[in-house]
Amino acid sequence: MYWICEPCWQTICSEIQPSEPVIVSHGNLAIQAFAGWYLRDQIHRLIHALKYQKHPSIGRNIGCELFTRIQNVLDFSTIDYLIPVPLHKKREHERGFNQSHFIALGLQSRYKNLKILDAVHRVKYTYSQVALNSDERRQNVSDAFSLNRRKQNCIAGASIAIIDDVLTTGATSLACASVLKNAGAERVVIITAAFA
Repeated sequence: MYWICEPCWQTICSEIQPSEPVIVSHGNLAIQAFAGWYLRDQIHRLIHALKYQKHPSIGRNIGCELFTRIQNVLDFSTIDYLIPVPLHKKREHERGFNQSHFIALGLQSRYKNLKILDAVHRVKYTYSQVALNSDERRQNVSDAFSLNRRKQNCIAGASIAIIDDVLTTGATSLACASVLKNAGAERVVIITAAFA
């Protein structure tokens, strides 16, 4: 891995991981979220490099290790589709890729039956969530997502995992989950590289 030395990667892989999922909720929507790491120094820097220093291959490696770290608490055979949290077209053009998609590719490489589905579009350009509190985050992503109508038949009755890089308040993932539940998804969980 050209972007990180092997001892540093081994340190990241040996960090304490969340042993249980957390429940993120708002209103009448509550879903489980699984993560491989707590957002501490080294994984934080790695995710920053993935997103802002244009190293999408980091996402695949994070996804591969993420599978290893959570397979004991999440049965991947129960997941029909992985849905990466979409970026707005403008943001994806600026970045050049969607980091969540690359994390999903890493997960898929470890469990071949997983299918990645572009079932949600980001229709509203939103501000960065970093400096916002939980209420501001929810407001920021309100009505930000819509269903890809061509994928509706896939969603109805399906078990979905939303893929993201970091879970802070869960506002973004919950906004995606709401769209999917309204489209008839039977089960929605979140898989994220790290819990903030």
